[in-house]
Amino acid sequence: MKLVNDFDKEVEFESLEEAKKYYYPETEMTEEDYTGDNFTEYLKKWEEYKKGIKEVKSLQELADVLNKYSDEFQNGSKWEIIEQKFDYFNGNDWKKVSESWLDGVNLDGLKEVFEDVNNHIKCVYKDGKEVYYENIHGTWGFPTVFR
Repeated sequence: MKLVNDFDKEVEFESLEEAKKYYYPETEMTEEDYTGDNFTEYLKKWEEYKKGIKEVKSLQELADVLNKYSDEFQNGSKWEIIEQKFDYFNGNDWKKVSESWLDGVNLDGLKEVFEDVNNHIKCVYKDGKEVYYENIHGTWGFPTVFR
């Protein structure tokens, strides 16, 4: 899964901790920074925003917090979680498969997936590593690594 937004298209995150670090505001809000009528209420929302970012446990929760406060503290953009797609060769042609289809597979650095014999897939990673997985009741398991 990847956290993306519709404004900063080059900014995307797979890691929750990296995303939290990127979006957590380090600056303190002062009355001089505020142009509205109720600084106390604004400061309360600012603290809720920071607390929300700190306490999230998933990328989806982070997207929800960022969307809730986007108009007030960000640039009005919308965040969402998208599933990554990976190249898959089924023996005849190439297609794309989603993260959910690859349940149980380590997706970090995954480059391509090949159908193999007897209910197995071969996953090729960017570092050259090859890992074979067996289909176990609808999920991929028993990884075997070749370097």
